[in-house]
Amino acid sequence: MNAIHAMPKNRVSLLLGHAATRLRQMLPSATLIITMLLLGFVPDSDAAEPDHCAVFRDLSDDQITTLVHSYWAGKPEGFGLTLAAIAWRESMAGEVLINHADPSFGPFHANIRSASVRAKAETTFRQNLVAQRLIDDFDYAAWHALEELKYWQSQYGEDWQKIWASYNGGWNYRSPDAQDYAKDIRYKVVQLRTCLLVG
Repeated sequence: MNAIHAMPKNRVSLLLGHAATRLRQMLPSATLIITMLLLGFVPDSDAAEPDHCAVFRDLSDDQITTLVHSYWAGKPEGFGLTLAAIAWRESMAGEVLINHADPSFGPFHANIRSASVRAKAETTFRQNLVAQRLIDDFDYAAWHALEELKYWQSQYGEDWQKIWASYNGGWNYRSPDAQDYAKDIRYKVVQLRTCLLVG
């Protein structure tokens, strides 16, 4: 049984509202799917919540919204849970949008060098514009993250461990940091699938 059943009703309503909105945008016959979704997500106050799902109680509504938006942004490309897990890991689900150490920006912490190459931003000023847009424009940030993931998938097929490690470490996917990153993304994907997004 999913921990979403044990979540407060306002949180369930928020999740269902976002899911319904995204479905309406993506599918012409969303009513049938929304009905099916609602039938699967009936709150049950007696449901026991697994310990590994307790973390979702500590997330703000904005963080939950970021996870849900990330899931729906990635789902059409087969990266729904991965993109949500990356947003959770990289930016604390939209809370920290800048990492000067990389440097990387946005909810998925797109590396500015990679994003600038994709955006053909050759000057420092244009790279600054890309960084700002990664922070301000969720869809733009999601597009960059998906392009990065699709690139690594083209290299490794369905080897998710390498895809996730390379999202963090590039060609240095065997490094301890990249391997730890991939393990954390895998764990977060399981948590999201089990506890929140059902995927």
